[in-house]
Amino acid sequence: MKHHMPQVKDAISFNINTQLARGIMAFRQGQGLTPSMSDAGTGELYRARSQAVIRDRLSDDQYTDYTHIRDMARDAISLIHVGTMDAAAQKFAEAKAELTVRQPQTETHLLCQAWIDQGLAYLETRRGHWGTACHRLNSAIAADQQLEEDFGYDIFHIGRVHIVHLRVRLLAAEGHYEDAIVLAQQIAAYVLGQSDTLPFGNGWTAEKARSVPTDLQHAMLIRISSEVGTILASVPADVANTLFEKFPSWTLYAKHPILSEIYDWGQVKKDYLSGEVESFLRRAADVLMLGPRETSLWYSVALDFCRVCAVLRPKQTRNFLNDAAEAAQKWCDISVAICPPQLRLALQALAPSPAHTNAQQDLATPYVASRPQRQFQLYSVGLPRTGTSSLANIFANFRSVNEFQEKETMEIVTAHRFGRISTQDFHAFLDNRDINGHLEMDAASFNHFYLDYLIHRYPHAGFIFTVRDPYGWTNSYMKLLLRWKQIFGETPPQWTNDYGRMIFNDFQWATFQSEETLSQNIQATAEQFIIHWGEANRRILGLLPPDRSLIINTDELSHSLGHIAEFAQISPSTLTDRHHTNIGPDRQDLMATLNPSWFADRCREHASDVIAMTDVCVNGKVL
Repeated sequence: MKHHMPQVKDAISFNINTQLARGIMAFRQGQGLTPSMSDAGTGELYRARSQAVIRDRLSDDQYTDYTHIRDMARDAISLIHVGTMDAAAQKFAEAKAELTVRQPQTETHLLCQAWIDQGLAYLETRRGHWGTACHRLNSAIAADQQLEEDFGYDIFHIGRVHIVHLRVRLLAAEGHYEDAIVLAQQIAAYVLGQSDTLPFGNGWTAEKARSVPTDLQHAMLIRISSEVGTILASVPADVANTLFEKFPSWTLYAKHPILSEIYDWGQVKKDYLSGEVESFLRRAADVLMLGPRETSLWYSVALDFCRVCAVLRPKQTRNFLNDAAEAAQKWCDISVAICPPQLRLALQALAPSPAHTNAQQDLATPYVASRPQRQFQLYSVGLPRTGTSSLANIFANFRSVNEFQEKETMEIVTAHRFGRISTQDFHAFLDNRDINGHLEMDAASFNHFYLDYLIHRYPHAGFIFTVRDPYGWTNSYMKLLLRWKQIFGETPPQWTNDYGRMIFNDFQWATFQSEETLSQNIQATAEQFIIHWGEANRRILGLLPPDRSLIINTDELSHSLGHIAEFAQISPSTLTDRHHTNIGPDRQDLMATLNPSWFADRCREHASDVIAMTDVCVNGKVL
């Protein structure tokens, strides 16, 4: 029975584990380096230069008055940094009181007013008073414009651009992310000479923008790009994907001697948002190993890399994510200009919690990785011990995995069966499992538990149903459980207990403590297996869509490669004959003491219809 699937070009594969390992090493190397951000990136370049101009222009008495109020504002800002808002407000009130006794509209008065207004805008932003914060920024930009135009402070032109840049932060804090990114692009375009105005304030001209010293232009582009990177890393990927397109300025810095890291970040972000996981991992590692440079974008890349780790390999990268979270805790000692706190907190939040399974964590992850197109999409839907590992090996030349995410999947399957998670969350996990694996042959012995969902969710997928005779299947399965019990010891994982209860109702690991304990309960145990064999295979047969299904007797797998290749619409030469890796000397018969007639009678009672439909034998004979 054939199924219909589109023909696509050969998929490009790569080793995700190797790329993740390279990225992890790059992260560890980069985060251990001392941030090399210069005064341009931190804002100190403009601050130092503007303060030098002020000192040069003011008399000693004027400068003393100015620095007195300026330092009061600085003290208030320091209080905001440590979270003492009321004390900061009191300090600003004292500064304003000092200012009122000075003559308004003078040079000194305007300089002090700009300091107080910008500081109060920061305070009101932290308090969530967006309108008041915006009013304060407008007042500060008006003071700087008057200083620029009436008192000859030409350097304040880029200072006014900086105040507009603060509105980007304000818009982002208020949740107006698109407006924030659009304004950031407008600022970049103005500084680059591509625009002759800005939407806030007055007195903008292309000539004035061009007159700004080059190093101060670079400093503003560094800061505004850092701001954009922080915003895009702080919103869900679907939102960021739209916003990223509204900041095309990053494309202009490919070979710039100072700003090239903005271009490198843009390439990484583009790959991240489009789900191009191979290119993302390669580019991210290249950026991470260099450590923080002029911008804060290294931390944005680090956060995105850790998110990808949590999605693609949650179990394997658990220790790394914990280490990264611990490293991020130390970043609180780094200037917020270099490492924005929201990035640090977001990375810390990725640390796996003992209270949640990896699968549950994946449900909340906003990142979706795209992979090369599948040439086909097949699922093995037979029971355990019916040849799923053989199918995985037959398709070894394709993206084929045996028992992909077994523990995580069975935890979710049993949690859903026993009502611990909703159907919506169950299906979300299954979707995420498919995204993470992106397999062409998903050879898992538990796929049959959610076969109905697979049939509905993937209308072009095909299903290979392997059936093994009930006697050989029961004997093999019981030997598997004996081995599992030896591996697990006295406290098998809870999911294995739930799995046993789900398929056998009354399941006790003690039965498989040893061959001796099993032999004492062999008849009752064998009947449990026969019942499950009949019920599970009957349900599978009832669900399988005839036009998308292939039924194969496990004993005939070796002779069915042509049928399997035809079913997958591929050349038989692309399949392998290395499919006996899970077959061992199966000579031991745990049910040798059972009467063959008794076993045949139980098969007739519980599964005669399934035996007839699948044409399998019982004890070497057809019923």
